[in-house]
Amino acid sequence: MGPEVSSILSQLNSLDSVNLIEVNIQTSEIILQEFNEGNLDAVIVRSTDDRREGTILSPDNFGWFASSDFSSFPNQPLPLANLSADCATSGQATKLLNQAGIEYKEVFVGGGLPALISAISSGIAIGILPYRLAPSHFVEISGKLSLPEIPSVNIVLHSALSDRKSRKISQTIEKIYKEQFFN
Repeated sequence: MGPEVSSILSQLNSLDSVNLIEVNIQTSEIILQEFNEGNLDAVIVRSTDDRREGTILSPDNFGWFASSDFSSFPNQPLPLANLSADCATSGQATKLLNQAGIEYKEVFVGGGLPALISAISSGIAIGILPYRLAPSHFVEISGKLSLPEIPSVNIVLHSALSDRKSRKISQTIEKIYKEQFFN
């Protein structure tokens, strides 16, 4: 969930104030599974595969972030704050560091973005975040520490509904993403 959510909720409410909007925050894998099983009408997920289904809303670009007062020490493992192991971003961080031969030590593992941001804010570690979700006081440090590039993924909308009202909702969500990320 990012800065686009308040705009989406506001616009959806203006389209039809009697709709029930249920927000379920889980990993993309879990959300997509729930959608495929018919338990959810529409989902917005990060897509890491080459599926052709769904509507690409925007790319999600990632960086290595730290607080402005973070210090790394030569000849010491890089302190890493990570999300729980079931999150694809967590696996991506460790995989990239391993492939680059960069020694690291997980010093924080948390469930959820607020916990990860708190750990990074404290100055105890660095972590991977989408640029769109990184607080403005964070510093992108990949160049400074020669960290590997993080591949971007797509944010994708999947909807099982095709009636006129649902198409209008999908179009509204697409419009909000375009305004947020392409202007």
